[in-house]
Amino acid sequence: MPTSTQAVAPYAPRVYQGLAEET
Repeated sequence: MPTSTQAVAPYAPRVYQGLAEET
């Protein structure tokens, strides 16, 4: 599932950083 990983790659770190910065 390369397409799923590539699509989540740029989305996962963005959501993770946003949550970490908001916390």
